[in-house]
Amino acid sequence: MESSSTAIDEAQSILDDAWAELKRVMVLPSAGLNEVFVPHFSEDEAARRSSLGKTLLARLSSTQPSSLDHDTQVALGVTAEHARRWSTEGKWYYTIFEGGGWFKSMFAPTGDGIGRLVSYVLVELGRIDVRDTVGQDRYAQCVQDLSRAVTQLRDRTSEQAKRGIYMPKVMLPRCRDLLSGLKRQVVQQLLQNASNAPPATEASFRRKMETLAHGPVSSAFDSFSSVVDDDYAARCSERVGISQYPDGEEIYKELIRQNTTLDISAEETHWRGHEEMANVRRAMLEITSKEGLGNDVLAYKAQLDNDPAWRRDSAEGIQALFQQYIDRMDGVVRDHFSLLPQAGHATVPLPTALEGTLSYGYYDQPRPDRPVGLYVFNTSNLIPRALVDIAAFTFHELVPGHHLHLATQQENQALHPLQRHTFCNGFNEGWAEYARWYAGQIGMYHHSAEKFGSLFSDARQASRLVVDTGLNVLEWSYDQAMSYLRDTLMQPDAEIQSLINWYACEIPSQSLAYKLGQMEILRLRAKVQAAMGNRFDNKTFHAAVIRNGGRPFHLVEADLDRLIAGA
Repeated sequence: MESSSTAIDEAQSILDDAWAELKRVMVLPSAGLNEVFVPHFSEDEAARRSSLGKTLLARLSSTQPSSLDHDTQVALGVTAEHARRWSTEGKWYYTIFEGGGWFKSMFAPTGDGIGRLVSYVLVELGRIDVRDTVGQDRYAQCVQDLSRAVTQLRDRTSEQAKRGIYMPKVMLPRCRDLLSGLKRQVVQQLLQNASNAPPATEASFRRKMETLAHGPVSSAFDSFSSVVDDDYAARCSERVGISQYPDGEEIYKELIRQNTTLDISAEETHWRGHEEMANVRRAMLEITSKEGLGNDVLAYKAQLDNDPAWRRDSAEGIQALFQQYIDRMDGVVRDHFSLLPQAGHATVPLPTALEGTLSYGYYDQPRPDRPVGLYVFNTSNLIPRALVDIAAFTFHELVPGHHLHLATQQENQALHPLQRHTFCNGFNEGWAEYARWYAGQIGMYHHSAEKFGSLFSDARQASRLVVDTGLNVLEWSYDQAMSYLRDTLMQPDAEIQSLINWYACEIPSQSLAYKLGQMEILRLRAKVQAAMGNRFDNKTFHAAVIRNGGRPFHLVEADLDRLIAGA
C-alpha cells in the first residue's frame, strides 16, 4: 500500500496534470491567463485528450482515498469527472466533439459550435490592448488561431460527410446563414479595432488586419461554407436526433451522465418531465383562476404579452428592469446565504454584432481586469416579448444563482485551481434553477405575473426532459416535438424551432441538467431537513452545497452527509 506522503504527492500530481489540460481545453478568461486561448478541434487533438483522460482514470483508480483528507478526495472526484469526459472524445469524435470545453456538440456550423467560439474570441479580442506592438502581435496571433480553428471545424464537417454523417435538413439554412454572418462580423470587428492603435502604428496595424481579414479569415469561412453546398444538402436527413448517427444511443446515455452526473435513463427522465409539466400546469391554473380567467392559461399569457407594463423597447429599459430585481434580492440575500462573493454583479447588453449567435444571453464570470460578474443579455430577443420572466432570469443568472456560486467558487483560495475554474454542467444549472425556486420560497416574486414568469421557466425546463429525450432516443418526430412545445410553452414557432435544434441537432442532453439538477438538490435538501429536523438552517445547507464548488452530485451528497453527521 502507498505511504501517506506518496499518496498525497500522487494526488497533487494528478490534480496538476488535469489542471494543465483544462487550460488547454477550455476558454478561461476568469483564470487570469494572459493569452486568449483558441481551442484545437482536430481529430489528433481528440485522440490525445482521450489518451490523457484514460491515463488519469487509471491513476485515479490506483489511489488510496483513505490516506487522503476529505478536500483532496473531493478534488480528485472533480478530476475524475473531467477525465471521464476527455476519455471518450477520440472514440466518438465524428458524432460528438468537445466544443471548447463547454458542451459536446454534434455539428460544428451551429450556434453552440462555431457561434459560441467566435462570440468568445470577438469579445476577448476587444479586451486586448493594441496600443503597443506587443499587444498588436498578440491580437494578430489570436486572429490567426481563430482561422486555424475555423479550418479544423470545416475539416471535421467534411470528414463527417465522407462517413455519411450529415446534419438534419432543417438545420442547414440556419447554419449557412450563421457562417456568412459570422464572417461579416469578424471582418468588420477586425477593421474597426484597428483604429484603437495609436497614430504612430495605426496604419501598419490596419494593413495587417486587412490582410488577415480578407486573407486567412475570409478564406477559412468561405471554405467552410463550400462544404455545406447543394450536394451536401441533397444528402441531409429529414430526421433529427442523435440516435440516427453512429453509436448514437450509446453516446446519448453517456451524455446524460456527463451533463447531469446522475445515473438516470432517458425513459425515466422523459417520465419525470411529463410529471413536472403536470405540476407546473396546475400551478399556472391557480394563478389564472385568481386572475379571473379560469383555466385559460393561453388567455392569461396573451394578456401579459399585450400589457405595456411588461414591455421594454431599449437595452437601457431592459437593464433597468434587471436592476430592479437585483436590488430586490440584494436586500435580503444575507438572511439566507452566508457564503457570498466579494465581486459585484450587474447586466450588460450583448454587442449588436453578436446577437445572432445566442438566444437569451450568458453569465460572464468576474475576471482580473473586471471584478464584476455580468449577465450579458440579448436585447434583440427580449424587446419583442413580455418580460414577466426577467425576475426568474435574474435569480438564475446572478444572485443567488450562477454569480453567487461561480464567483464564490472562483474566489475560494482553499480550492485547487482545477476546482476554482471547473465547469460542471449538472451542478451549475441545477444550483441556478434551485436558486430561482428558492427566490420564490422567500417571496421574491411580488406580482402574479412574476410568479407566472417563474412557472414559465419551470415549464421550459420540464419540457426539455420530455423533448430532448423524445427526439434523441425515444423516436419522437420533429412535428411531434413542435406540437408538444406549442402546447406547453405557448411560444412562436421560430423560438420553438430554435429549441428543437438545440436539443436534437446541436448539444443533445445538455438541457437536461437544469431541471434534473434542481430536482436533485431539492431531494438532498429534503434529506437534510428530515435528518436535522428543527436544527435545519438554510444558511448552513447552502454553504455546504456550494463550499466545494461545482462537482458531481454524489460528492455533494457526501458533503451533506458529513453535515448531518456533524450536527
